[in-house]
Amino acid sequence: MKKLLFIFTLCLCTIGISWGQTVFFSETFGSVSATTSIATHETNNGFDNDDATFTGTADIRNTNPSSGYTGASGLANVFFTNTVGKYLLIEGINSSSYSNISMSLGHHKNTTAGNNELSIEVSSDGTNWNSLTYSRPTGTGTAVWLLITPSGTIPAAQNLRIRFTQTSTGPQFRIDDIKLTGTAASTPTITVNPATLSGFSYVQGSGPSSEKTFTVQGSNLTADINITVPTSPAQHYEISKTSGGTFSSSLTLTQSGGTVSETTIYVRLKAGLSAGDYNNETITVSSTGATSQTVTCSGTVCKPEPSNHCTNFTAANGTDPKTQITLSWTDATGSIIPDGYLIKAATGDYSNIVNPVDGTAETDETLVKNIATGVQTATFSNLNSSTTYYFKIFPYTNSGTNINYKTDGTIPQISWTTASGPTIVEIILPQYIQGKNVTNNQRLPWACRLRLENLTASATYRYFGQFVVSTDDASTNGAGIGWFVNSDNTISRNTSVGMSTEGAYSEFTTDANGSYTGWFMGEPSGNTRFTPGNNLYYRIMLNDGAGGSSVTMRLTTANSFKVINFGTSDDVNQGTFLYGVSRSPAKNFVFVYDNVEGTGRPIAGSIIEDDGLDLSNVTQILPSYKTNVDKVDGAWGVIIPNSVGAKGFSGIKRIESRNLSDGDLYAQATDSDGVWPSGVNTVNPTGGDVTPIVLSENDATLPVELSAFMAYINSQGGITVMWATQSETGVNGYYVNRATVNDLSAAVRISSLIPASNTSQQQVYVYNDNELYEPGTYYYWLEIQDIDGVVSYYGSRSVTFGGSGNNVTPEIPLVTGIRSIYPNPFNPSATIMYELEQPANVNIDIYNNRGQIVRSFAIGQKEKGSHKLLWDGTDNSGSACGTGIYFIKMQAGKETFVKKAALVK
Repeated sequence: MKKLLFIFTLCLCTIGISWGQTVFFSETFGSVSATTSIATHETNNGFDNDDATFTGTADIRNTNPSSGYTGASGLANVFFTNTVGKYLLIEGINSSSYSNISMSLGHHKNTTAGNNELSIEVSSDGTNWNSLTYSRPTGTGTAVWLLITPSGTIPAAQNLRIRFTQTSTGPQFRIDDIKLTGTAASTPTITVNPATLSGFSYVQGSGPSSEKTFTVQGSNLTADINITVPTSPAQHYEISKTSGGTFSSSLTLTQSGGTVSETTIYVRLKAGLSAGDYNNETITVSSTGATSQTVTCSGTVCKPEPSNHCTNFTAANGTDPKTQITLSWTDATGSIIPDGYLIKAATGDYSNIVNPVDGTAETDETLVKNIATGVQTATFSNLNSSTTYYFKIFPYTNSGTNINYKTDGTIPQISWTTASGPTIVEIILPQYIQGKNVTNNQRLPWACRLRLENLTASATYRYFGQFVVSTDDASTNGAGIGWFVNSDNTISRNTSVGMSTEGAYSEFTTDANGSYTGWFMGEPSGNTRFTPGNNLYYRIMLNDGAGGSSVTMRLTTANSFKVINFGTSDDVNQGTFLYGVSRSPAKNFVFVYDNVEGTGRPIAGSIIEDDGLDLSNVTQILPSYKTNVDKVDGAWGVIIPNSVGAKGFSGIKRIESRNLSDGDLYAQATDSDGVWPSGVNTVNPTGGDVTPIVLSENDATLPVELSAFMAYINSQGGITVMWATQSETGVNGYYVNRATVNDLSAAVRISSLIPASNTSQQQVYVYNDNELYEPGTYYYWLEIQDIDGVVSYYGSRSVTFGGSGNNVTPEIPLVTGIRSIYPNPFNPSATIMYELEQPANVNIDIYNNRGQIVRSFAIGQKEKGSHKLLWDGTDNSGSACGTGIYFIKMQAGKETFVKKAALVK
């Protein structure tokens, strides 16, 4: 067994030695079939290996090899007779790409020949020769073919020569099957990363630029790596091996054992350059035998800010004095001439114009314009009539992220008032609208609330609304599908708009002051105006107010809103579908905000269903909207942005329902971090229309709108708690809670249940707390209990009391059960407040939404009264529970009570 193992191992070693070896030269003389001379066959190119040149005085002979050497194949071989000096010279063999070169050949001799009497020599230059030695295995006989492997060094050379020469008289030799074998040398390789560097910049006179880096590494090298920066016509970039070190136009990386380990190279734009772009300049990385690599560099030397402001900045009426203002000026002079001018406008005052910031280019809008140097005039259009506009002009150099504004010194400014005429006042104007150019089958309805002023008093106007961009002139209608909120409170939609065909327009009637306030809607089409990233304006086309069938005036919003389309990345031009179901009346309008207070413009707005329209056969409407919103009572759906820039999107934190009739606030729901009670996260969404955000009934049902909640000292020497609601739906009633510290968990309920009215009309509730005796500050909370068990708290409100009460506080009846869970939603802990009307043994278990117990409290026997338990949001093992709905089950004697709580992280 050991012998077999040794043989197997030896075989493996033998095979292993051959691995990686390549036969790169082979000559079998197989194409030669006649007995002739070497020279003849050299002339006729009759040899097998065309890369070699054969010369000499040896002959070609046809002899069958004997059985001693099976490697000699074919009839032709080289024959050496018994003449000293007879030789065969093989030239032109390229062995430069190989190492560990060895030779083998078939060898035949007659009985009188000894070893090495046919000499074998190799040379790389044809002058200096190196002898190889060989011996035939002993005991093998004489006149037989054998395989021999000459020993000695065979050089790697571009033109390797092999010479076979007979050195003694008498013997005869034959050779065949000459082979050269070697290890192929690996190709020298250089790698650079990255291959492009950009963003080098500095202001002229303050160079060099900040450094950027790339890495270099090499393998199988035969020489060092050289890194060079172009110096013709001039050197603009420089390199170094160390940050902040000595920079130059060339570097050398020394190879060791054919390797250069990964090395960081620092690059910068040289100091002292003239202002301009230095783009697509290549740093070359090279080494002998390797393919050279390049690193392309691009950068800019920026101009300093302009030396001076412009002069003679003036304003005048535009072509339409009611909607246009034309500005003019004289370009600035000085050593640094501006590349352009930014003009910004505002209403109200100059202080409403925010100075531009270096490095942030501003895009053109209704109240923002960029004008090239030399133009010296600009017209602002789509302005409101009878409105004073304030303008400032800022010269700048460079562009993009290198833009450099002049904001110091005395900034030229001018104001101008447009001529009197009809105008739009924006009451609620969302910031975003869905859009997609060419084919748009993901459309959503869009809504805003506007007031039109300075129209003819008590006149009935025909109108339709469309969308325009800043480059549309004052006589352009725009694009989009017509939606109308009609005077009879119906909602209509028409793909065609115009003043002559009923249904393609709607009507409204102004009041005695010539004003009209109402809801206006629209739907994006496939027009190029709806390209994501565009800024749109809503334009209302009006007739003459006297039954005319043509457009006589066009009113346009001063502020724009951005087009975004559904997508799944954090692209600022992409958004996500958000929908939910409320308890608000149909045809109310819903608006979503990125702040709890509802300040500023809403993110998006639309109508609450069922609005009476059937969109099921409208292929252009978003399918998810048709399935989950259209014709579903209380449902609504909007698009919200995935991102608003580097800061991302902070989420939806307020949802409002507003009345169809007057636009007043009907109801609201808020969430301070944008992660709603059910766990739905509206922060930085990336769902597009594939994975919409769905608010559940526990998130934003909008059941009650509390418009007032206050506490004050009354004339009876007590404290009155008053609250008013705009609307109520599904509310069981109210409790008043009081504490002597501003901590709801310390409060006690001081009222019995005050039943809710559950109407859409405003209701006012009053509770008098006349049972106070000790002076001090008292805190009040309003507890709202819905019919479905959801509990909400409002407060606190505080009152400082002087201590003039004179009655005994009546005992509030105790009711066994869970009184409340505060806060709800909670994070990380919640206080469970419960009551016992009689002593009882109490156990409280907490279940997740899969019905599994996550935490148990064996409280034991408790006395009659109010009690509380703090749950820290952990399970029985001490691990934190995740976001979700949990069920609090209280067992008091034989009675069981359950309430829900939401944990939101």
